[in-house]
Amino acid sequence: MRLPDDLDWLMWPVMAEPPMCTYRELHDGTLRLADVAQMVDALSARDENRRRAHKAAETAAKQPGP
Repeated sequence: MRLPDDLDWLMWPVMAEPPMCTYRELHDGTLRLADVAQMVDALSARDENRRRAHKAAETAAKQPGP
């Protein structure tokens, strides 16, 4: 499911576990759009690395033992 107007990327740092920022910081100008973009890039990299590690572990588990 996506948020209207593709705003889910903007909310991703707020909804991250643990959150990287608060909604108030997005709204009151504490953070610039560039700050949010960097957080989203970091979250994307983290999630992709976790996905790859999980896939590698699954592949290793399927390999026959020595």
